[in-house]
Amino acid sequence: MDTLTFFQTTLPPTGIYYLATISKPKKGIKKPSQTIHYAYSSLEELVQGVEKHSANTSVNLFHACGSYLYESVMVDGNKAYRKQENWSEAKALWVDLDCGQEKFDGGAGYIDQDAAREGILEFCTIANFPTPIIVNSGNGIHCYWSFTSSIPAAKWVALARLFKQVLAHHNVLADDSCTADFARILRPVGSFNNKSDTPKPVTCELEAELIRPSLILERLKALALEADLKPEVIRSYSPSINSDLMVPIVQIPTSAEEVAKHCNQIKRVAETQGDVSRPIWFAAMGLTTFCEEGMNIAEKWTEKRGETGHADTDYQIRFTSWGGGPPLCAKFETDNPKGCEGCLHRGKINTPLVLGRAAKAVQITTGTKQSLEAVERPPLFLPDKNGNGRPFGTTANVKAVLEHEGVTARYNQMTKELEIIVPDVSSVPDESSNSNQTAALDLLTTYGVPY
Repeated sequence: MDTLTFFQTTLPPTGIYYLATISKPKKGIKKPSQTIHYAYSSLEELVQGVEKHSANTSVNLFHACGSYLYESVMVDGNKAYRKQENWSEAKALWVDLDCGQEKFDGGAGYIDQDAAREGILEFCTIANFPTPIIVNSGNGIHCYWSFTSSIPAAKWVALARLFKQVLAHHNVLADDSCTADFARILRPVGSFNNKSDTPKPVTCELEAELIRPSLILERLKALALEADLKPEVIRSYSPSINSDLMVPIVQIPTSAEEVAKHCNQIKRVAETQGDVSRPIWFAAMGLTTFCEEGMNIAEKWTEKRGETGHADTDYQIRFTSWGGGPPLCAKFETDNPKGCEGCLHRGKINTPLVLGRAAKAVQITTGTKQSLEAVERPPLFLPDKNGNGRPFGTTANVKAVLEHEGVTARYNQMTKELEIIVPDVSSVPDESSNSNQTAALDLLTTYGVPY
């Protein structure tokens, strides 16, 4: 498969496409890598861009896996490219399988590429899932399940999050920051992996048939049901002039350094300047994207990562490609259980991020019980907003509102329906479902989240 065929197979036929070059760090010179985006309006132009930039061995070349609306957008007064406000469509699901001793030892990847290929193909066989396009990225393996037609970004996110849950259940060691990240960049076929001194070609090893998105969805639903997984309810969003009618939400400034004072997981990242496991460092980089210090603190928390034996030091890639909400406490505890032992906030908050903006509203009483007393409830944080600060109707925002208000949303296996329970809502039994749903929608309206 050549580069043009690869793009025609995995990318939507129309839209804006991106290539991104990231400069290689020079030995002995402490200088942050530089990321440059290049926009193209056709797949043929995109191929020409790959040919042009692949000749430069001082950079690593990546392509955006989805299509975008514009060449660039303004977000919070800054020029941006792969931000959610600019997402358009996708024509494939993708997975990044990391390889190497460090990834293998940390349970975050496979010992080598052969093991990675075997792992993903074994999943496809056991789960009766379509075989993917397999790309040798030089050091790892990339997999694509390409569609017969493109789907909107919001629908892709719903599909990809379900796919991520299924992969985790089947113990596929995929990079969990990649699978459901619409803004992901990966190495295109026809380019070179220039991480080491000797460039390694990026090639397609296995081609596969296109799949109807509806068939993928039905298979994933069946696999989720078999595994008793609880897929997230994703409401599509459509930024439009109607957004101007929504109530604006005032976001409270957040300090990463303040988070580090109250969260032991983040404190260790800060104190060691990156000498932590790969999943914990990834999550910490994601947290910095929501903080006032921005990329500067991401760089600071990575300064000693290379010299302490870690291969992943590309904080710029992790910072710019983070497409989800704030990393959750559950994520940190899963990846490093001991790091959450003795935490006074355990079970009281969902993400360490709130500790950087609501610390003054929380009082800690030490002693035998080490109880946590909240003087006032931490403010609501809505992660997904447009350039004017108004929230989108994304799953992350809906979930944030429901959790903040103590709303229970669950799937009833008996009735095969979604149950919603809103505190303090009373009604006659026959009208309970409608009353609770109406109350939940009222809460979304109150916080300006469209539905």
